[in-house]
Amino acid sequence: MKKQRDLALSVIFVLIALPAVALAQANINGVLYVGGTIRAWGIGDIGTQINNAYAAWPATGGTISVIPQASGACYNFSTPIQFATVGKYAILQGLGPGTSTNRSPSFLPNI
Repeated sequence: MKKQRDLALSVIFVLIALPAVALAQANINGVLYVGGTIRAWGIGDIGTQINNAYAAWPATGGTISVIPQASGACYNFSTPIQFATVGKYAILQGLGPGTSTNRSPSFLPNI
């Protein structure tokens, strides 16, 4: 129990001290992140970024998460999103405003 508490406190410290570190990466645990401050997939509209992330996946596909804009506004885009490769499956998920900051780690146990 003490180890779990110490681990939780360490994670909380890292999340508070370095809130932008995790989401500054384009690939975290096999999930590709687009939008927000992620520039790995280009700086075009969000449709282009999603298509570029999809193209980077191996033949089996994977998950793409869209980080909200800092302003909380919706994304406007003109590039059609195309998941057209047979057998290359994609899960496209959007993160809501507030989930892109690590200030409220609700996944941690109560201490």
